[in-house]
Amino acid sequence: MTSSLSRLLIAALVVAGPVASQTDAVTAPADTSSVSASPADTVAAERARYAERRFAFAEGYGGAGVFSSAESASIPGVETPGTTGGVQLAFGALHFWSHADFYVRFTTLNRTAEVQGQTLINVPTVETGARVYPLPVRPKSVRPYVGASWTVETLKLGEGPYATINRIPVEAGLTARWGRLALDGSVRYGFDRQVSVPLSREDPALVDIEMPSWSVTLGARAFFESTGLNRWGVASGGEERREQRLREAGRLSGVTLSIGPSSSTPLRGSSRNESSLFQRKPSAAVFPDVSVGYYVDGLDAFANVAYRNVVFGQDAFGTSQRLGRRSVTVEVAKVLGDYHGFVPFLGGGVTIDRLTARETDQGTETFLEEATVVAPSLLFGWDIRPTRTQPFILRTNLRYAPGLELGDGTIRFDQLEFNFIQFVWHFGR
Repeated sequence: MTSSLSRLLIAALVVAGPVASQTDAVTAPADTSSVSASPADTVAAERARYAERRFAFAEGYGGAGVFSSAESASIPGVETPGTTGGVQLAFGALHFWSHADFYVRFTTLNRTAEVQGQTLINVPTVETGARVYPLPVRPKSVRPYVGASWTVETLKLGEGPYATINRIPVEAGLTARWGRLALDGSVRYGFDRQVSVPLSREDPALVDIEMPSWSVTLGARAFFESTGLNRWGVASGGEERREQRLREAGRLSGVTLSIGPSSSTPLRGSSRNESSLFQRKPSAAVFPDVSVGYYVDGLDAFANVAYRNVVFGQDAFGTSQRLGRRSVTVEVAKVLGDYHGFVPFLGGGVTIDRLTARETDQGTETFLEEATVVAPSLLFGWDIRPTRTQPFILRTNLRYAPGLELGDGTIRFDQLEFNFIQFVWHFGR
């Protein structure tokens, strides 16, 4: 909704003038100099302006897109392969009144290239990024943007291991929007393009490969609106009365259920893999994040019990390694403030993790180690909460648990969990 509509909603002015008698009408004109707004109109105008400002702060979306490298990877001693690409799912939200876009993308399908009879896969597995729009993204508009992202990119040649590298590509592009639909296109340049992998089991020496620097993307997304009734309620004053009724009935506090896709990125490598065919840090894992909790209205705080099953897998020349982390985390968090429905929170807790490391060679198990580890957990994130009475809201979580390891520290589970879009249901509202 445009800012012009906001100005149109500012209150109707009531023009009142005294009613003249017949005699007065002959001798003097009616007095029309008194122009004022009633107190009720002033309150309505303030509510309408507040609702427009608050509910226009953020707008969620889901979408999909395709990407393709604009050049080939460079492999020493190997002919130049073709370009690679794939399909990504995207989830995110426009923030700051459509001037900023924060998103997460997951690659679901790969387009491979052939290199001397071997298949080359080169894709970003998980990407978290931001775009900045100098002009707000409005319906029936085309807007330029610049952006950057943190991308976990992988490369696999034939039966060799997945090589993983963290890259920070920058991009420039255009967004065209019609109603709740938008198309995006961009050109990207990625830094930190070198990665090292073995090319055969017989010769495990690492060979430097240069990832493509340039790529192009094209995507579509659909925006969703879940707060239309709340917007009207705030503007009319009904939302304030509803919040008071629910608070008096004790129904703003209650049980919550949260679910959403999450990703986990290793922060430190395992020294066990230094002399093996496996990478010290595996590529990011994607998994569901499910939690049951309780929200306390009076404190504006919540407690959760979160469950995640994270598996990192690597395969190389007939061997495989699986690092598993089955995690149950008990955590509490306190809301730090409310900025037009953007509600950051900070907390922590204790995580109980069942860690597993398993390796096989041609299907035969060659290594197995398991342990249950208890460690502290840090939590930071934010809710998109236009009102306190909504039955469901959107949440973003970042978690970190230090000290997760096996084998006297030779196998590390230091990871950053990032749950960008989580749906949180508040029962009883």
